[in-house]
Amino acid sequence: MADIFYNPATRKVSELLGQANRLTDNIPVINSTVGYLTNGAGVLTYATGSAPMLMLGDFMFSINTAAYQEMNRVTEYRWATQERFAQHDALQYTGPGSDTITLPGLIYTEYRGGGGQIARLRAMAAKGQPQRLMDGTGNVLGRWVIESVEDKRSEFAALGLAKKIEFLIKLRHFDGGEFNKLVATQEVQRALDYIKSFFKL
Repeated sequence: MADIFYNPATRKVSELLGQANRLTDNIPVINSTVGYLTNGAGVLTYATGSAPMLMLGDFMFSINTAAYQEMNRVTEYRWATQERFAQHDALQYTGPGSDTITLPGLIYTEYRGGGGQIARLRAMAAKGQPQRLMDGTGNVLGRWVIESVEDKRSEFAALGLAKKIEFLIKLRHFDGGEFNKLVATQEVQRALDYIKSFFKL
């Protein structure tokens, strides 16, 4: 249901950049491409409230769909401990740990977007595939998986339809190892060239 709040340009951008979902997280051309589109071309429609707060794959968190009230991120770093006699424990850095984001928020189904957003998120999570995460300014945050989807419904109307849905989405950063960066760059560049022609930039 949330798709009706995309303008055609926003939908096209989402479709094209979705090609990069399976690719490595930190290719500079991806961030420069998305930043160019959102900031330079003015693709997003702020006037109608459809500009995304956050994009997870093709799901858009926004005022018109599902608006999160907080964004809590916890990044862990692993340190191994070695006990030492008559001294403080020795610490050795062993690498990055988990990186998680929790998004608590609210949906008022009678306002805009209806009540189908939670079902869409659950369907996305059930596919078992990492999704590209991008903030509203075009910054690509890498690929993330949905660990859990919680919802609490209240203020019921006829037929048991909830007017208010509180949700909590838990995401974890996905590290799929090294991918072919040359292929990634070529795919994203091809998308950039197409979008430039689309907007006659």
